[in-house]
Amino acid sequence: MEEKSHPMTPFDEMVGDDRVQMLKAALPYLPRQGQRFLSAYIKATEFRNTLTMFSGPVQAMETCEETEPADPVSMLSEIRPFCCGQTGVQIDQILQAFALVQMIDILQES
Repeated sequence: MEEKSHPMTPFDEMVGDDRVQMLKAALPYLPRQGQRFLSAYIKATEFRNTLTMFSGPVQAMETCEETEPADPVSMLSEIRPFCCGQTGVQIDQILQAFALVQMIDILQES
């Protein structure tokens, strides 16, 4: 059986764990009342993990802002795996436009 991988953001990886992912996968197999309770439990667990992660003196998530300016191409490339349909197409078009601008800049420098 082929295993289908669902992408997770780095944030989701930090606040979730295998147990939480297994609970999420089990949701469709529960009766409606069980889905409601388990959904609330999952979100409460992720919220608690988020508060714990940011309660320490050192931030667990660091952005590029302290070291260098944010790169829109890098950000869009990170976001792209989580998009589908028209949103994915639009991000692809934006990335292609950035690549075109970079090529034009390189040609002008030559």
